Amino acid sequence: MIATLGTSLAAAVVAARNHDGDVIGLVFNLGIPLVLFILGWVVGGRRERAHLRDLARREALNANILRTDLRAYGPADPTAGALLVSAEVVIGTDYCKAFFAGLRKLVGGNLRSYETLLERARREAILRLIEQARSRQFNALCCVRLEASNVGKGIMPMVAILAYATAYRVPDTATTN
Repeated sequence: MIATLGTSLAAAVVAARNHDGDVIGLVFNLGIPLVLFILGWVVGGRRERAHLRDLARREALNANILRTDLRAYGPADPTAGALLVSAEVVIGTDYCKAFFAGLRKLVGGNLRSYETLLERARREAILRLIEQARSRQFNALCCVRLEASNVGKGIMPMVAILAYATAYRVPDTATTN
């Protein structure tokens, strides 16, 4: 992303020097990347905030589902059985976050824009596990595991999360405590 904006800026400067008053070349070389950057900032930020609100709403609805990364949690109902549930989530970033992450790579430090991307993907995957378990009348998850991978190439990084767990049923008295 930085290379793209840098190349566009350099091309705009060269075009302005070679053709005095070549406004059209300046608009194409500088304007289009700038519009894409602003569009990514506005639209990407709005979509991220909407996704975070939706995650919070769904987490509140499913707060009574027990979940742990331990092998078991509470007494299981042997008549209900158990089921392996899995979910996969792929979330990509926008141009604005990619640009700021590129700047951050130059100076070093945590890439906070990518941390939020990973956090959103993780929360979405766990919610999909919970919703699968709930749809099959289970009220607990154990052995919750998450696997993460970077699937984006080049400018636009994406993160893929594979989540899996064992869904089972615990007696209703264990979930109301």
